[in-house]
Amino acid sequence: MSRPRLAAAWLVALGAIAALAAGCGGGGNQNASTSTTGTEPVVEWANSFCTAITSWKDQLTKVGQDLAASPSKNGLQQAADGVKQANQKLSDELHSLGKPDTESGQKVKQSVDDLSTTLDTQMQKIDDTAKSASGISGLLSAGATISSSLSAMYAALSNTFTALDQADVKGEMKTAFDQADSCSGIRGSG
Repeated sequence: MSRPRLAAAWLVALGAIAALAAGCGGGGNQNASTSTTGTEPVVEWANSFCTAITSWKDQLTKVGQDLAASPSKNGLQQAADGVKQANQKLSDELHSLGKPDTESGQKVKQSVDDLSTTLDTQMQKIDDTAKSASGISGLLSAGATISSSLSAMYAALSNTFTALDQADVKGEMKTAFDQADSCSGIRGSG
């Protein structure tokens, strides 16, 4: 009886990761070559941004698959560690981007910094939850908390794209995202 309830909690967490992955777009190739030759710094920025997001999404998907395969306290801690590593890598990559060379570059950078801050905050919640979970009811509760944090990460990513669109009054970022090969699976037509 308690084993099915535990599995259900993990499915909730996995479902949140899957929703996050689906919301980020299709399986864009994170190693896709760019169509730029160094003359399009904004397109290069967009390529780097999308490559970082795609890599992060892929890491979270793997974490979710591993968690579903090992629904236990140890599996939860490994998942939390995996999300932490993915978030840290994404945060580092986003910070290294700086601001794109556009009129709205500072607003774009602020939106990306806000995303990074939200990811760090939610990661801390996941880490604290994984460390303190014990017993079946604790593990079930941890699954719900982790699911909520993953949903908040997805919302932050979605909000970042909305903020990028709103800051892009001249259409420079949209053009860059449209031209960046690594963004085709993330942005779609948007």
